[in-house]
Amino acid sequence: MSFMRSTTCVPMTTGLLFVWVCLCSSMLRVPVASGAQGLKTKLVAKYYGIEKCKDKESLFHFANVSYVLHDDGGTLVNAILDFLVPISSFKTIVVNINRCAGGVASNLCEYYTRWTWSTAICSLLVTKNMIWTPWVECIKPTFKCPVPAIRRYCTNCSLDLRLADSMGLRFVDKYIWDTEIQLWSERNQLAFCMTMYFEPQRVPTHKSGSKS
Repeated sequence: MSFMRSTTCVPMTTGLLFVWVCLCSSMLRVPVASGAQGLKTKLVAKYYGIEKCKDKESLFHFANVSYVLHDDGGTLVNAILDFLVPISSFKTIVVNINRCAGGVASNLCEYYTRWTWSTAICSLLVTKNMIWTPWVECIKPTFKCPVPAIRRYCTNCSLDLRLADSMGLRFVDKYIWDTEIQLWSERNQLAFCMTMYFEPQRVPTHKSGSKS
């Protein structure tokens, strides 16, 4: 059975509610798998690749990407991020998601959903306790609007998948997610376009939150 979704998020006045509605509407319709009874687990991200979009010209450069295994079993990402021109603000975020079973290849992946956000993007990017929050906070100098054309360093970056757990989305660790993230500037230029391939993996935890 196919659970493909096509979701365009209608602009709302509150960025956080806006994201929550989009996540719920596109993902909660998928059946939730039950885990081992009584076993406490958490989701960590394993990355198979992160790169600048190959088929789209954008206003940034991504280099020296490397991966480090975290002691919780997940992967941390290091990279250099350069915006080639100053960006005053962002107008739109577009996220295109494919899900892949068994690997990342054209015959193993299918379209899953597309999210589009167009309200208060600069505030949305720095919102706390979101899936992408650790990624934004690991970028130094600080990534916020306006964005000057300077070199930035991404150190020990990863996604925070606790939101998926809090929503009961246990199905996410059944797939590898081929995700393209686009940031469009106030001048309607594609300022940023990155593709990441990651697999949420469920690992057992102690009460302290460490891997057992």
